[in-house]
Amino acid sequence: MADSAFESAAARSDQAEGLRRLLGRNVARVIALESGASGAGKTSIAVNVAAALATRGLQVLLLDANSGSANVSALLGLRPRFDLRDALGGKCEIDDALLHGPAGVMVLPAVSALRDGHSARERERFDATVAQLAPRFDYLLIDACAETNASAWLRGFAAESIVVSAAGADAITATYALIKRVHAQQPQQRLHVLLNRVSSERNAKVIFENLRRVAGAHLRASLECLGYLPRDAQLQRATEGRQPVIEQFPASVSAAGFHKIAAAIAAWSHPAPARSKPVVALPRASVFSNYAIAPAGA
Repeated sequence: MADSAFESAAARSDQAEGLRRLLGRNVARVIALESGASGAGKTSIAVNVAAALATRGLQVLLLDANSGSANVSALLGLRPRFDLRDALGGKCEIDDALLHGPAGVMVLPAVSALRDGHSARERERFDATVAQLAPRFDYLLIDACAETNASAWLRGFAAESIVVSAAGADAITATYALIKRVHAQQPQQRLHVLLNRVSSERNAKVIFENLRRVAGAHLRASLECLGYLPRDAQLQRATEGRQPVIEQFPASVSAAGFHKIAAAIAAWSHPAPARSKPVVALPRASVFSNYAIAPAGA
């Protein structure tokens, strides 16, 4: 009988830890992209980061878990015949549900498979399918859904989360609330902040330092900065054309930004194997000097 919510936090954590160990043996790196408020540009960033990683010769799977209308499939103009739930239910093979995206990225529509109300057996099949796909890819990026029971379950699969935030006061407040939830559910998870549509590096530093200071003081959470992206009309045009900006406008400031963000991600060391006691993760070097992208003409 299908239950109306996902497992308890403890059971979910144990299950996710087992899956992370399995994925770790197969080298696949799982990264969740989340945002505290709609309109932050998370899905566009997920598509472009995935494409930028793929252009580095890496095999990338983008899990489309965004339940909004502007999800990955819609953003790229893909029309899935099958999705992950069809594969889990035996209506098709998992390869039939995979879509060919830009730059060699593979996209797996997963929204219907992540809605609440599934049985424990269905969720076990989901885990097994992810583990089956893992050896085929270097990176599994999750364009996470809005805050639901499933979002907490999904972030348990990832060793890293990229929190995308716009620069407005409301967006920053929502970002801090998301950081608080993620840290409460997954205290060992690395949290990277990526600021979008920011006017300057100076403003990005101020925003990030404020978030870092408050999270450290009130949550004892460590934040790492993945840099920032300026507002770029060419990124908007590429999105409207259903293409990654790195392909449609390869000389744009956004394209340069996504390539440098991909380089930063590719340079991340793999997490250490799970241990019985918590381990304090060593901070990575600040990426502002190397990876922050100033607006054109600055």
